[in-house]
Amino acid sequence: MLPQNEYAVKNNKVLLIAHRGGSREYLENTIEAFDNAYRLNANIIEMDLCLTKDKKIVVIHDSHLKRMTGVNKHVEEFNYNELPQIKDEVLIDFTIHKKFQTDLSTHRYFPLFEDVLKKYPNAIFNVEIKTPTDEFLQLLNNLIVKYDKSESIVWGCRPPEYNKKIYKVNPKVQRWFNESIVFKTYFLFMIGLLPFVDLKENSFQVPLYTTDFHLWKKKEAKTLRQQIYVFIMFKLVYLWTVLGGFIVYHLKQRGIVTYYWVLNSIYEFNHAVKLGANGIMTDSPTTLKQFLISKDLYVDNNLFKQKKND
Repeated sequence: MLPQNEYAVKNNKVLLIAHRGGSREYLENTIEAFDNAYRLNANIIEMDLCLTKDKKIVVIHDSHLKRMTGVNKHVEEFNYNELPQIKDEVLIDFTIHKKFQTDLSTHRYFPLFEDVLKKYPNAIFNVEIKTPTDEFLQLLNNLIVKYDKSESIVWGCRPPEYNKKIYKVNPKVQRWFNESIVFKTYFLFMIGLLPFVDLKENSFQVPLYTTDFHLWKKKEAKTLRQQIYVFIMFKLVYLWTVLGGFIVYHLKQRGIVTYYWVLNSIYEFNHAVKLGANGIMTDSPTTLKQFLISKDLYVDNNLFKQKKND
C-alpha cells in the first residue's frame, strides 16, 4: 500500500487526487495542470497515456484527437513531433457546456510522460494506459524502472487481458480495478461471496453518481445502443452509490482503498466522505483542498518527505 493510502486509512483522512491535473482549473493533462496540482500538494496526480507512431509515450486522455485538436485522426497515426496543436477552446469532460479557453501562456502541446517523470520526481501518479499493447506496457515499465517509480505509481487499463499482463510486467506497481473487475466485485458483494474471493488489485476507483456525470454521458450518447448503455450504466452507478459505504468498509478491511471520481462540488465531496472514501478524484483540486482542510481530512505530503529523510 502507498504510504499516503496507509496514512489515510489509519487516520480516517481523504486523499486529494487531481484528475488530469485538474481540468476545470487548467487545460487537462498539460504541464500547467500538473504544475498547479504539484503546487497545491495534491497527494496523487491522475493522467492518461497513449503511444505515438514513433513509440513515444504521450500524456493525453483521448486516443482520438478530435476533441482536443479538431483533427479527425488517432494519436498512433502521428510521430510525437508531428502531433497537432491543442485547440483554442476545448470541451471539458464531465460537464455539459463548459470549455477551457487556452491563451498565450498555455503550453498547447501534449507532454511526454518521461518529461513528467523528470519534472515531478516526488509525485505519485495514477495512470490509465489508454491504448495498451505488449510493446506499450514494456516501454512504460522501462520508464517506471528507469525513474525508480515502481512504488509510487498506480496503473491500469480497461481491456481485461492487458490488465492481467501489467501485473506480470511489474508486480511491484500497484493496480486499480478496471471496469470488468469493478462489475465482478459489486456482483460478488451483492451475493455474499466477495469475502471468499482473492483480489489482486489495490485501488478500487469507481464513479459516484452525480448530475453532471449523468447529463454529460446522456449528451455524449448519439446512437440508440449508446443511449441504452448509458441508461443501464447509470442504474448500476446509482445502485453502487447506495451500496458504497458497505463495500468501502469491506475493502478497507482487506487493505484496499476506494477512490470516487469525478467530484467537483461541496455536496459531492460530502457524499463521498460519508461513504468512507479514502480518496476523491476531482477536476477542481483547489476547491477540494479547501474542503478537506476545513473538515480536518487533508493529508499533507510533507509528512512523507520527512519520514523519507528520517
